[in-house]
Amino acid sequence: MGNKSRILSLLLIPLLVLLHLPFLHADPDYFLSTGRDAFTDEGLNTSQVRNFINHGYLNLNECDNMIKSPLFNLLLFFPLKFFGTYLIVARLTVLSFLITVLVCLAGHPYFARLILLLFITTLTQFYVFQYSHFSLSEMLAVCCILTGIYFLFRRFTGFHTQLGKKTVSDILLSALFLSLAYYFKIQFAYIILLLPFSLLILENKSSEPLLKAPVIRLLLKSAGFLLLFAITYFLAWYLPFRSTFDFMMNDQTAGKFSSLSAIPKTIGFNIVYVLFGDQAWWFNTGVLACLISGILLYKSSSDKVFKVMFALSSIWVLMELHKLSMIYLPSRYLVSYYFAAGLMCSTVLLKLISYKEPGKVLASYFFVAGLSLTAFFFIANTIHFTLLLERRTFSIEAINDYFSSALKNPEQPVMGPWAPAVTWNSKARCIPVWKDFMNDKNIVQILHPQAILSEPDEAESNKAYSSQGMKPELLSDSSRTFQIGRWSVIVYWMN
Repeated sequence: MGNKSRILSLLLIPLLVLLHLPFLHADPDYFLSTGRDAFTDEGLNTSQVRNFINHGYLNLNECDNMIKSPLFNLLLFFPLKFFGTYLIVARLTVLSFLITVLVCLAGHPYFARLILLLFITTLTQFYVFQYSHFSLSEMLAVCCILTGIYFLFRRFTGFHTQLGKKTVSDILLSALFLSLAYYFKIQFAYIILLLPFSLLILENKSSEPLLKAPVIRLLLKSAGFLLLFAITYFLAWYLPFRSTFDFMMNDQTAGKFSSLSAIPKTIGFNIVYVLFGDQAWWFNTGVLACLISGILLYKSSSDKVFKVMFALSSIWVLMELHKLSMIYLPSRYLVSYYFAAGLMCSTVLLKLISYKEPGKVLASYFFVAGLSLTAFFFIANTIHFTLLLERRTFSIEAINDYFSSALKNPEQPVMGPWAPAVTWNSKARCIPVWKDFMNDKNIVQILHPQAILSEPDEAESNKAYSSQGMKPELLSDSSRTFQIGRWSVIVYWMN
């Protein structure tokens, strides 16, 4: 059964790649998020590394993305340098990272079976599917968390042993990959707590005190590993760029979370209008059904492998729910939640379908329930995939082609938050601008851009130009308007 599952999972992985191919040149879906999200952020996430490759300089103050996602930019540097600074190269890099992780995990007999259900519940889910090929750091961080959980799973199930005794190597590797998640994006720093929480919950036997000496020693070792990687980040990245890092973190966290008194209202709003909104209500309905089933199975089953995986995935889900207290909650922030919830669902479905507890007469009922829930996820994801395919647009590709032919001098900057998203093909020097960000003062006079991109009301830059008395339309000699998703983007060609 193990070899068959591995073969099937390895066959599904190429199928997953084929499903992504029609979207590698397409815009993000119209209903992806109420904000600009991937429409602008695929460019913003890569603008500095692209400027470094194409124009030979690196300025961390041009944008906040490199300072908060150093490993993401380092990973992209090599394929973008070798194959060219094209959007499809960046997207394929992210997708290849996910595929590599799935192939590696498929070598474990349990994970090979789990991936079969993960394909149905999660990898083709509306949000996870799209972010799996976007040039954004979220899915790379998710892959690291999944790998960290894999090594914890090995530790708790005894898959990896030496002379019949558990070693700390899996704890070290788990700490490494959980730490790499925030190396990819600092906002994932909270995930390192998954390691000590898991040890506290799973390393103890019910008859033992919570903090028996072996558990304390293991907790101290895990804390030491996590501290080692945190100190490395602190010394190698934070201290050299402290002022930029502090400015970015203050800017990123300001106004994002509710006040203490407003948290219940904010959580309620996000549950009703985000988790159970038009695009996700079906998925979270399935999550609730699987969670209830999983709890019942956890209490009645003696299957250690299931219990460990259900506990690990549930801890991850619970850790992701802190985001419901955020006032500003774009869909990319919830990718890790959707993946964690899908992992938990896959764990429960696998147990339901393969339930073989001795002396149990409910196995056939569990099998039907598992098959029904699996069919529910499959049908819903298939419908959403079909709609995604039908709604594809290629506006970003069209405006990139426009700049490739219209741009006169790639060295002369193109400015605005939309600039990095539309200058992939032209290799132009692109500089985003926001009001009160580090580079907004007198930037037109200093850099003499050949083009400024702006929405009619300058909402994307928080009115960076009009707040300084500038009107791009008066500085330009011609303009052209493009419709990208929900937004009108005007290209002002400067005198």
